[in-house]
Amino acid sequence: MTLSFFVSGLPVAQGSLKWFPVKGPRRVILTSTAKGLKPWREVVCYAAREAMQKAGATMTTEAVAVGMTFILPRPKALKNKATPRHTKRPDLDKLQRACLDAMSRIVYFDDSQVDDWLPMPGRRKRYAKPGETPG
Repeated sequence: MTLSFFVSGLPVAQGSLKWFPVKGPRRVILTSTAKGLKPWREVVCYAAREAMQKAGATMTTEAVAVGMTFILPRPKALKNKATPRHTKRPDLDKLQRACLDAMSRIVYFDDSQVDDWLPMPGRRKRYAKPGETPG
């Protein structure tokens, strides 16, 4: 079965974890450094859940192949010029991690089930074409 969906908005990378010690023996709090991660994950969750319902699918415990394309906002300086490759932050692997984690317990039980990347779209990030919505 193939499941496909688009999530409109600014893709947010997973970010790194920071830890803070808390009073008491061996206690720490972990927090993410990524701003906007929680709302982005919620939007991805919603889109994945909606696509699963539309397809009449249920969460799988089998191996999964995934493809992701991240469309990032086009810089104003480009206007209608040719679109260069996206070589700046956010990192592609951190964008992927945020989405894979967001789809856990919706599309698949855990993102460890992802064992392959689809040849197209594979995994990539790019600037939006003129008039294209980021997502």
